[in-house]
Amino acid sequence: MPELTIDGRRVRVPAGATLLAAAAAAGVRVPTLCHLEGHEHHTSCMVCLVEDLGSGALLPACAAAAAEGQKVSTDSERARRSRRASLELLLSEHAGDCEAPCTRACPAHADVPRAIRRLLDGDAAGALAALQEALALPRTLAHVCPAPCERSCRRGRLDSPVRICALLREAAGSPAAAAAAAAPSQPGKRVAIVGAGPAGLAAAFHLARLGHQCVLLDEQPGPGGGLRQSGAPPWALEADVAFLEGLGVQFQLGQAVCLPAELEGLRARHDAVVLATGSPERLAALQPEGGCPGVFAVGNASRERPSRIAVQAAADGRRLAGSVGLFLAGAPPALARRRFDSRLGTPAVEELAAASQRALRRPARASAPAEARRCLQCDCARKVSCRLRELGDRLEADARRFPGDRPRPDGPRVLRGGRVSFEPGKCIRCGICVRIAERGHDRPGLGFSGRGFDLRVKVPFNDDIGAALPATQQECARRCPTGALAWER
Repeated sequence: MPELTIDGRRVRVPAGATLLAAAAAAGVRVPTLCHLEGHEHHTSCMVCLVEDLGSGALLPACAAAAAEGQKVSTDSERARRSRRASLELLLSEHAGDCEAPCTRACPAHADVPRAIRRLLDGDAAGALAALQEALALPRTLAHVCPAPCERSCRRGRLDSPVRICALLREAAGSPAAAAAAAAPSQPGKRVAIVGAGPAGLAAAFHLARLGHQCVLLDEQPGPGGGLRQSGAPPWALEADVAFLEGLGVQFQLGQAVCLPAELEGLRARHDAVVLATGSPERLAALQPEGGCPGVFAVGNASRERPSRIAVQAAADGRRLAGSVGLFLAGAPPALARRRFDSRLGTPAVEELAAASQRALRRPARASAPAEARRCLQCDCARKVSCRLRELGDRLEADARRFPGDRPRPDGPRVLRGGRVSFEPGKCIRCGICVRIAERGHDRPGLGFSGRGFDLRVKVPFNDDIGAALPATQQECARRCPTGALAWER
């Protein structure tokens, strides 16, 4: 049994064990996209590279055998650079979307497709909950948002965009979606927020969901700021404010904070203060000398050019809550970095037409409007659990490092059959599905076609993907590292 050192940890493993197994025995996680436990390795993705400190060689951990006395680094700069390059080569051919265009266009990055799926299932409360992960005031915003999401909707290239805000109003206005929020069981730090406009309300919402005790102060007799004159029905703002109160947010209205001494008093009584004063001028009046620690500005108070879009203020409040949360946790400030997001580009009209026919044929549900069935569901079914995306984040990969047109496989972009769908453009040819189908004795299963850069996973004889995997389609979808194979939603 060889004994070796992995990242400074000594470990003994059985003879013939791989460096991947040795790292796992040492409690070290080495990333991989093509490894399938219990099957012979394919060594195709090359994102499991580690550095042998003795020879200086870079070795694929899934294939290289552990040796006596070996010293290995799984996280050296050389190993990380090489993994990143391997990943970026895979991404240079990856033709698929992580997020839908409507989500990208929304300043708060609301998960619109997931909310629409909940509506199609007759679950208005679930649709509202999906929106509230990003939007602090979904009921109000559904009435006042200028809908940048609709301008980016791919359905508009065929006929007209999905009327997203109308669908969100249905979700927000349903009696089934009016459940009260539950206050966090373990309150955290105390935060005072000056200004109960959309940015201040959004900051309070997200901080309260992190477990902090928030109090909102405003000189007006009611919360909402400009939202009260926005044209939204009063019940919508009242319901959004009631949800905040259910989270434990307190309101001190008719109470102005105008002087630096008053701000200092607030800061002395709270762990942090957020200034959502609505303008840089009012901010300067409270902080004539700039910078005190634990005081933050949000929304138009921090903008040179004010924004009149309430959803932008909601997005500002969400981002600011992340910064305040880091401060309250004693962590250093971090630059905001969006999650890795692969982009397909603009699909051909023929592809959209094929997808629209499927969308229109979707079975109707009693409470789901016909408008919801027009949604093309452009987001990836595995956007939350995709290992390719996870590594893109972790390694800070640049999908455009290796430029050039991304080749799209011949034939339809999405193949469907049974309960599984297959997007060849997302496939990295890891072979996991091929091995699973072979082990499960599925016939005809899946196989490789072509050589070199033209290698592709295909259904033999161009058969139906579901018929090719009668017994293993769900396991193949679960094990696929990129969402190329996905269980139908």
